Amino acid sequence: MIVPTMKAGEVYAEVMRDFQILCKKAYITGIHFQKELLRKKLQHEMRCLKFKTPYHNEWDLLFRLNAAGIDRAFYIKSLDRFGTVAYNIQFRNEGKENEEKFLIKYNTHFFNRYNERMNLHFNETAQVIKHFFRNNFDFDIGESQLIEDGTGYIHFIFKEGMGIGWQEDATKTIHIKTFISNKTLNGKLLSLAEHIKDGDDDDEFKITIRRENIKNKII
Repeated sequence: MIVPTMKAGEVYAEVMRDFQILCKKAYITGIHFQKELLRKKLQHEMRCLKFKTPYHNEWDLLFRLNAAGIDRAFYIKSLDRFGTVAYNIQFRNEGKENEEKFLIKYNTHFFNRYNERMNLHFNETAQVIKHFFRNNFDFDIGESQLIEDGTGYIHFIFKEGMGIGWQEDATKTIHIKTFISNKTLNGKLLSLAEHIKDGDDDDEFKITIRRENIKNKII
């Protein structure tokens, strides 16, 4: 079970214990939901389901359904010393021999900024988390060059804006620390977002890592 005192590597190990169980549950449930969609003659639908694994971790499973296919995602809420956080899993090099699974952590500050900058006015972080994942199912990722200790900046381009944080290869952890809405992105970040979405040559952009921020990268 994930507890607030766990370090990044411990959370990663706990999440990976659940991974195959989650995949099986999401696969079976997705097929069931799609059959219901077709029976109701709907074009598309978003469904969610709470699911507790044998390891006592309660996950939220999301399903984006249409007649042609099913998209699945899952996340889990927890706590750290600063407040409510959420974790999910991100594949790197999916389907290739060097495929890896990274743990993504969205911290309290990220959800506070999302709530504020999207003018949602939710009173509870759980409401913010639910709204975020339902409305930002897809994303693109841009990474800076890693420095010698295996860390680097990472940018997530969501439907509603940009998430910025750190990745750490040693613990296979990505920590998204803040959110900027599309309406408040400055010119440089707008250009970066388009660059990442279009998959252009990485030499077009230079990201400077501020080493004074490294001590706070994964917490």
